[in-house]
Amino acid sequence: VVDLATSPLSDEWVELWCLLRSEFFVACQSGPYALAILTNTPVLMVNVANPLAAYPHRRRDLYILKHVIDRQSGLEMTLREMLQDEAALHRTGDLTRYSFVDNTSEELVQAVMEMAEAVQAWPRATPAQDEYARAIRQIQTSARSLAKLAYKGFTRAPFERQGRIAAFFADRHLDTQPRT
Repeated sequence: VVDLATSPLSDEWVELWCLLRSEFFVACQSGPYALAILTNTPVLMVNVANPLAAYPHRRRDLYILKHVIDRQSGLEMTLREMLQDEAALHRTGDLTRYSFVDNTSEELVQAVMEMAEAVQAWPRATPAQDEYARAIRQIQTSARSLAKLAYKGFTRAPFERQGRIAAFFADRHLDTQPRT
């Protein structure tokens, strides 16, 4: 594991060299994520704030989301609840209603372990991963989403995203409300 984010030796060339030789890259929605796409390095994206915009593009990419806490109830939203709530899904509207909590160190370790196994042999999707992917695709192909794309000049959805949410994360958070 090489932590380029905090290394004093890091520069653009070191980052590129590491990406070209890495089995996979752990990223967030900012930083050199796009470089990993260009180098065809598999990506595990963590602490994702926008589940639609950051849904993994490529078959060998995974992501895990920030936790969304409803400030009124104090409860964490399930993935299913999040996908049905416009403000939680797009991170728009009344952001005072929700707080967004980073992934725990245990989740990061579990996601890295799952990704390490996945780059060796891409596993079958779990039922929770399949259900989550169907829900994302349904939102992306909804009349409202297609209207937004048309406004931006697209005549159809630009591409089919083939990545996944991490299995442990989908299995744990699709319908189950964790203790907060």
